[in-house]
Amino acid sequence: KGSGNVAISPDNDGVYRRIPLVFGLRDMMLPSLVFSSFTGNGTATIDSGRIMLRDRPLPLIDGKLLLRFPSGRKPFTVISAVDVLNAYRGSGASEGKTLSRDFFKGKVVFLGMTAPGLLDLKSTPTMPVSTGVHINATLLENLDLGTFMRPVPALLTAFFMLLTCLFIAVFVLTFHTIAKNLSAFVASAVLIMGIAAVLFSHHHYLPTTYLMVTLIFSFILSVAFSYALEGRERQFIRRTFSQYMDKTIVDHVLQNPDIVKPGGKKARVTVLFADIAGFTTISERNSPEDTALMLHRVLNELTEVVIEEKGVVDKYIGDCIMAFWGSPLAMPKDEINACRCSLEFIEAIGRINVVFEGEGIPPVAIRVGLHTGDAIAGNMGSVRLFDFTVVGDTVNLASRLESVNKVFGTSIIASEQTLANTYDLFVSRSLGPIEVKGKSEPVVIHEVLCENHDVNESVRRKIDLYNEAFGLYREGRFPEAVEHFDALLKEFPLDGPSEFYRKRAQALEGGFSLTKGWDIIRMTEK
Repeated sequence: KGSGNVAISPDNDGVYRRIPLVFGLRDMMLPSLVFSSFTGNGTATIDSGRIMLRDRPLPLIDGKLLLRFPSGRKPFTVISAVDVLNAYRGSGASEGKTLSRDFFKGKVVFLGMTAPGLLDLKSTPTMPVSTGVHINATLLENLDLGTFMRPVPALLTAFFMLLTCLFIAVFVLTFHTIAKNLSAFVASAVLIMGIAAVLFSHHHYLPTTYLMVTLIFSFILSVAFSYALEGRERQFIRRTFSQYMDKTIVDHVLQNPDIVKPGGKKARVTVLFADIAGFTTISERNSPEDTALMLHRVLNELTEVVIEEKGVVDKYIGDCIMAFWGSPLAMPKDEINACRCSLEFIEAIGRINVVFEGEGIPPVAIRVGLHTGDAIAGNMGSVRLFDFTVVGDTVNLASRLESVNKVFGTSIIASEQTLANTYDLFVSRSLGPIEVKGKSEPVVIHEVLCENHDVNESVRRKIDLYNEAFGLYREGRFPEAVEHFDALLKEFPLDGPSEFYRKRAQALEGGFSLTKGWDIIRMTEK
């Protein structure tokens, strides 16, 4: 019924999936043997450059028909040439097979070779070891029954490729962890193969090679871009945050980049305000240039102390420095570090004054306020400019406590909330409850004097005398309290809290009845 070519070639991976129906040979076109038989009986025709089967165009890919291989290990009946010869001679067939003389009647018969030495063994999608004649037989069956594989439309394939690119890019740029990115890559690969398998079961072919190549390149490019972008962000964060916080906290921010996104969240923080006492007078006596240089030297020293004690320098307000502990990284020793930082401020100012004295610059003093409580912490500000800061009543109260030092003649005042978690590591004394302006809730405050291991006999004696006198004052025994405060001031004439409560006890000696809350010191100034 026809003649043609039986030569076939595999895909790039060595698997035979498709077969050309027409071969170009010099100046002529040579059909395949199977296709030639169809064009010979009129079942298949060529119309306007398209190959038609029963008036329907064949779904070719680059001139090749994608075969739908039948399932099963032996989809076609295979008869050995020995059995045919034996049947023809009338002798017994091998392996117990018997063939009648009309066995092949009405059947299409392919003659081929299956011996390994004849080099006709092929690999197909359903059988790792098959033969060339098996592939040609499959082509015949596909053409006869019209059950060949149909390629997925190019637009749909392009859509899948675009979807793969977008998914991988968005996922990788959203989640920066290696584990999540690899999981997304593997899940995408499995999904692609799953979709291809489902389509294959419905006789549609999805070119997974294109999709897998798209997936791999999209993943590599997205990861590379993500790491480059993340590297720039990490560099920016490290460069920016290292200026006002400890390396440990910077590393925590780098591991949790969401912390630096605009906005804030509730956190328990310890806030410190420190102000240079008498700075206005100093600035009036010096030129603006000298004043700025002096301020720079002081604030630079204080900043290093904050960072060394695991704190965050929030801002500089004129001659004031604000710092906090507890965010973005909360540590068990935040209150301890804050109190220790305050004491080191006093030591730092002492060292600075030694240098200033040699340069003829008047000495400076510092006042510190500490309070612990809830606040909103985060990157706040505008789109153009924002800082990592804390806001709330806790911040306001810490600022007020710094000013309260002027009332009591002290250097460091901390609320009882701050000292509650310092485990008696510091020597302090109670200054009683106060009520700052604008607040109706009193807060008990303490003067922080030194760490326990630094206390000397003079400080212990002053505290013992003060506690005895202050106890009498709290009991309403004002004449006795005045006597004890007088005795203390003879020995320690510059003790500010004793002077304050001696005057207050004198004012209350009149004997009038005490009302509830008489012992609360109400501040009239901020």
